[in-house]
Amino acid sequence: MNMKHDSHIQVANKFQEGSALQAAAPWSQNPLEHASGIERAQLVAELGGDADPFDAEPGTRGVGTRACPTVVTSCNAFRYVGCVCHPAEPVVTWMVLWRGVPARCRCGFWWRLDPKEPFFDDPCASHH
Repeated sequence: MNMKHDSHIQVANKFQEGSALQAAAPWSQNPLEHASGIERAQLVAELGGDADPFDAEPGTRGVGTRACPTVVTSCNAFRYVGCVCHPAEPVVTWMVLWRGVPARCRCGFWWRLDPKEPFFDDPCASHH
């Protein structure tokens, strides 16, 4: 009987029962035990049900008029947004949205950046 091998099995079994994060690699450490900062905040948000805490997934376009622009959120003062002007063409028009300033794409579609509460505490935020 190999004691070293058995101890690895015991450790793997201990972490396997811990959470869904260990399902893919039950022999590794629990990422929440060693993650810190923004990485830890992302893992906690994902475990809490927010599959896209950075809002990185493509959103749905709204009406897109000046009176009713498509709203994008960010915890920063600006955000880069890509507009697919014509769905049949694989071209994306990139622009910078600034909070409080509605912006018009060259195709005529309007966007607006609204504030969003950050899902993590940024210790460097006071330095910028």
